[in-house]
Amino acid sequence: CRYVRIGRQLLDRIGSKEVAGEVICSGTQVLCFVEPVQSTLETHVQGHTTSMAAGDTHGALLNSVCYVATSFWAGTKLSVWRERYAFARRLMEEHDHMTFLAHISQWEENVSRLMGTNDSNVSEIEGLKNVREVNPHASYTVTTQKMYIKFMF
Repeated sequence: CRYVRIGRQLLDRIGSKEVAGEVICSGTQVLCFVEPVQSTLETHVQGHTTSMAAGDTHGALLNSVCYVATSFWAGTKLSVWRERYAFARRLMEEHDHMTFLAHISQWEENVSRLMGTNDSNVSEIEGLKNVREVNPHASYTVTTQKMYIKFMF
């Protein structure tokens, strides 16, 4: 928590916005271990806004991915989560960022299963299958979550 404050103070002191999104995102992920997860969600929104204002789409998308993931673990209603996911997905498709899209598409499939529906639109994402085959790490990161869901339900 102390290091996060130091990082944020350095950003304010230097006035640099180019890396602010990544610093905010990383710091917020650290804060999730100290503060309630629900209280950190708005910081990702701030990181997204700051990054987009600076023209840092990678930082903005990184905050969007973390916002979607953290929203799930914060206990957000699944219907609300799907709306947040839809916004992040649209943004990633606009910027053609397939790596992050491959990562959060796994979440969409899992949430569809939890909601008892099979209306996941993941198969509609052009090029996503190729990304998953070439770089399966996005799928590996969600394996623990899938095991947890199967264990709980």
